[in-house]
Amino acid sequence: MYENKSRTTINVNKNYFSLYQEITSKPEWGTGSNLKLFTVTVLIGKYIVGKKIPIKDNSHTYLRVRDNDKKDDMALLKCFAVLESGDWNILKDEDAMFSICEDYTTAGILKLKEWYETNEEDIEDILSDNLFEKFNINSEQFFEEE
Repeated sequence: MYENKSRTTINVNKNYFSLYQEITSKPEWGTGSNLKLFTVTVLIGKYIVGKKIPIKDNSHTYLRVRDNDKKDDMALLKCFAVLESGDWNILKDEDAMFSICEDYTTAGILKLKEWYETNEEDIEDILSDNLFEKFNINSEQFFEEE
């Protein structure tokens, strides 16, 4: 059972903090995009890379929870934590909830960096292609007619 715990910040691995800053400075991320980038990297880490890289003692404050409470991306992160933990009660423990997300963001930011370095196509096209591919795999796996 989870007890009510709140969290003031969401963190990233301090070794990659400058990478987050570099990527959010790119025009396709718009302004005030720390939460958007964090959310995207969590999803890439989980669904594209499929790897957790816990930040442990290498944490660096990335964004403040209360400044972002009402944003859609925060709802996505909460849904992700519920899905990953399999327990609605995790919503009462922000520390556990955001730790789950933080475990995936490093793998996601490293994959995003790799995609940027290839310069093969626009990053939005790469993200779209990957999402479409995952959608097709999930459709076949979960919605295939018998």
